[in-house]
Amino acid sequence: MKRILSLLFGLALTLNAQQTANMSATTPNGASNVAAYHVGTAGSVGACYWIVSNFAGGGQVIAGPVAPTDLNGTLSGSNYEQLNWTAPPVGFSVTYDVLKTAVGNPIIPATCTAPTQGASVGLATGLTSPTYQDQGGALSPYTLKGFPNQGATGACRLNNWDFVWPLTECIVSGSPAFVSQGAAADGGADLEAHGSATNIPLELKGKGTGALEYNGITLADSSGAALNQVYSVEASVSIANVNSGYVLVPAVTGRTYKVVRVLEEAVGGNVTACTDVRISDTASSPVDVTLAVIAQLTAGVFLDEANPNLTVEAGFGVPLTANKGIQIRKTTAGGGCATATSIFVIVMYKINS
Repeated sequence: MKRILSLLFGLALTLNAQQTANMSATTPNGASNVAAYHVGTAGSVGACYWIVSNFAGGGQVIAGPVAPTDLNGTLSGSNYEQLNWTAPPVGFSVTYDVLKTAVGNPIIPATCTAPTQGASVGLATGLTSPTYQDQGGALSPYTLKGFPNQGATGACRLNNWDFVWPLTECIVSGSPAFVSQGAAADGGADLEAHGSATNIPLELKGKGTGALEYNGITLADSSGAALNQVYSVEASVSIANVNSGYVLVPAVTGRTYKVVRVLEEAVGGNVTACTDVRISDTASSPVDVTLAVIAQLTAGVFLDEANPNLTVEAGFGVPLTANKGIQIRKTTAGGGCATATSIFVIVMYKINS
């Protein structure tokens, strides 16, 4: 009986262990097979070269050194040390920094020691290809950051205590949020964000310029902006901000806006003193969307693009300047706007259309 109970207890432990897959983060391998050879007239000067791999998560891994002893005393575009290495086996968007230490004539390879933090050893940074030509560039101070969170642990498990149908959860220790995915009770598929924080967004993004698609239909670009959907911004802009130019929709790299409707109303009195108020993009030479002369900006009167008192300019209904935002501003002619305390404005626009 004791043997049977022991076997059952062992089986229970095994089954329990199968419910959770424990993982740990380790420092990845950096560049490998670092090699150097001289092109041009060789000499007897030596140096120690190190290759730092920069990973997208912010970590750095150093490899090397390689210690050639055939450098010429004067390096140039036709007389240089060629460096090559093999990219790390993991990681995307990895870039490379080249460090150079212990330059001497002659040099003993055994004198290569790891670079001192902050020392002037940086030869090249931000390289995207695993190759470099040392043509005698100046060295700059360099600090190696190392690799963050290399001791992190995590676990993937099936959660059957919070959901009717168990969901797969992958959790990293210390992280305020995690994602679960699995089948829903109604037969659909669930992808949910969880955690201790009050508000946890769930982001779905494509890579690079890749869009978010469903069944071949593009729902949003890689930034999450829904294409050809109408967005709106509503603001009560003080007259002081109108005079200085107030950004209603900030610029985002890779986005182009198209304004499809504008509504304006003077608040606290009629607009006086200035010449006109405009909706435009934020380019250095702004493209105007609408123009309202101050005689039409009277308190309590709504203007929109269908009103002849709000002039539709060349930028209305067409793509504005790429990578620029949308603003409300006074014209550059005349003085600042006055009397009214603010202008209430609504701008409706599309993204990347």
